[in-house]
Amino acid sequence: MSEAIEYRHLELFEEYLEFHRLALDPDSESSVAFLKERYEETPPDIILSTGTEAKHIAEDFLFEMFPDAVHVFSVLRKDELTASDRDGRAGIVYEANVEPLLDVVSVVLPETRRIFVVAGHAQFDRDVLREVKRRIERSFDYEITESKGGDPEAVKDELANLDPGTVVLYVSFFRDDAGNAYIPRNVAQSLAEVSPVPVFGIYETFFGENVAGVGSVVFSDLGALSGRVVERIAKGESAESIGIVESDDQKLIFNEQVFRRFGMPLGRVPPFAEIRFDEKNLFQTHPIAFSVGLIVIAIQSSLIAALLISIRLGRKADQRALEMKNYFSTVFENSPTPTSVLRSRDGIIYDVNPAWERLHGRSREESIGQTPLDLGIFSAPEDGAIFRDFVLSEQDLSGYEHQARVASGEMIEISFFSRSVKVGDEWLRIVSAVDMRDRRDAEALRSKLNQGNRLAHLGQTSAWIAHEINQPLGAILNNTEAALIYLEKKDASLSELKSIFEDIKSEQARASSVVREVRDSLGTNDTSMEMVELGAWFDGVKRVVQAEAHRRNVQLVFEVEPARGRHLLGARHLLQQVLLNLIFNSMDAVEDFVFSKRIITISACVSSPEDSVLISVRDRGPGIHPSKAESVFEHFYSSKPDGMGVGLAISRTITKDHRGTLEVDTSVDSGACMLWTLPLARKPA
Repeated sequence: MSEAIEYRHLELFEEYLEFHRLALDPDSESSVAFLKERYEETPPDIILSTGTEAKHIAEDFLFEMFPDAVHVFSVLRKDELTASDRDGRAGIVYEANVEPLLDVVSVVLPETRRIFVVAGHAQFDRDVLREVKRRIERSFDYEITESKGGDPEAVKDELANLDPGTVVLYVSFFRDDAGNAYIPRNVAQSLAEVSPVPVFGIYETFFGENVAGVGSVVFSDLGALSGRVVERIAKGESAESIGIVESDDQKLIFNEQVFRRFGMPLGRVPPFAEIRFDEKNLFQTHPIAFSVGLIVIAIQSSLIAALLISIRLGRKADQRALEMKNYFSTVFENSPTPTSVLRSRDGIIYDVNPAWERLHGRSREESIGQTPLDLGIFSAPEDGAIFRDFVLSEQDLSGYEHQARVASGEMIEISFFSRSVKVGDEWLRIVSAVDMRDRRDAEALRSKLNQGNRLAHLGQTSAWIAHEINQPLGAILNNTEAALIYLEKKDASLSELKSIFEDIKSEQARASSVVREVRDSLGTNDTSMEMVELGAWFDGVKRVVQAEAHRRNVQLVFEVEPARGRHLLGARHLLQQVLLNLIFNSMDAVEDFVFSKRIITISACVSSPEDSVLISVRDRGPGIHPSKAESVFEHFYSSKPDGMGVGLAISRTITKDHRGTLEVDTSVDSGACMLWTLPLARKPA
């Protein structure tokens, strides 16, 4: 630098890139571009690089970006120095000096013969390992074994097999051989916790409650030394005059608790070593005060015991009350019925359960403290008066139906039920809400399904009537024509009889025409065929029947994933009518059974090759006797007292129109299983 930096205006900026543990490339364009853009407007005067990677970035990139800056490197091992580093550079270096630490090991554990060295697979880990092994081989006769573990868990397995006469020397562990990153201190503590032999480390940061000791330079000392060098340069001193500053301070730290655990004598460690975890207990430091305290505690304990006995019954009652409170709180939270708790005096919401949040689309936090009117749940002009009347009156609701607005703006029909309870000195209203949409959709669908069945039945009946009536009408026509021919050959005057026969012929033709018109008007020839994707089709059926299943306490199990993405060519509403017929029949079959048997399984599988889909509907009801396997598909056959006996007959007719089959599976042991097979269509392009 040409002149000194004005010291009182010195500003410090820090960039901690942590290349050891993050997946960053020191040479990547993004890392360099980040630094260049960050300091483009305020170029640094001094660049202090801490560690090997930071030094490389400074040399390879930062000098070119900031040519006027002075480079000071720090926390560099002496063995990493190059000739260029010693030429006109200012820097702070240290040595990975393990000799003092191992000297202590040889004194406190004289039976040691082997050093088990643990290091990771990051470049820094391997460089330090190489230097440490070189120093051990130069100064000691220990047998050196290097860990082969790829990750800390594998190293733990190796530690479990170590013999006495071995100590562990932990070097560093930033990454394993798979590239996973670690914090070296955490790895050191984890290994020392399970190691059967003492674990020593080479850096102060590795020291902890399970590590026996460390011996190394202190990074805080290196930081202070770096600060003094930067300060000297800021005051005008040149980097060349400062040169390389070596830190030779060596600090030994040992753990008294670990020493005691492994029988190592602390009295043989050097007097300048620091001993940690050597806190004496209270009895050792203050024996008299400790004894007096014990007596006082004994007296107080007797008094407290007497007091506890006197309030024990009261606590039991309180505990019982708390258990009941927790029980009812759990019931409230887990109830599938949307429930809110209102304050009776003003209608403010005191609490709501998750089911209420899902129904109204509003969170518990935003609802508590508001009234339903404040939230816009009731927004009709007359709702304010109705709600205030409800709050002021003592009458509870029982199935009161009213429209409510959910958060999306949709108006839905809800049936309300309420009860008043007193909690402490406060009266509360517990209001349950029943969403009427699913129930009404199910009822409408059931009504539509019954209507469809009746129309289909009427259509088939009209076809049967047409078939039966056309035969006698045809015979009348033939006889009439024969009579006319016969009469034309006679001389007798039979004009009046001829006129009657002509009227018979005309009426017969008209009757046939009427029959045909009835058959055509009630037929099923108006169906439109379309591509039906089975996954969405099954989802639609599930939505339709779920409410009715809940009402009947029937569990529906859909196992239809294999059919998703496949397509049928058919009339969507007729195919839906068939499956709904089968499901509702199964619901009727299990209606009188216990809840555990009210399970209906709807499954679908695709044949191989993929040319058809097999849909099965199975229940746990009374089942179908094999002798009735075909009878159930006949017209007017029904096992239900109020049944019409046309549902399955119509379903089979619709199935045949779609080139499929519908039959009873007679191989099941219990319950009934209907097998419905339909041909698959190619997916539309």
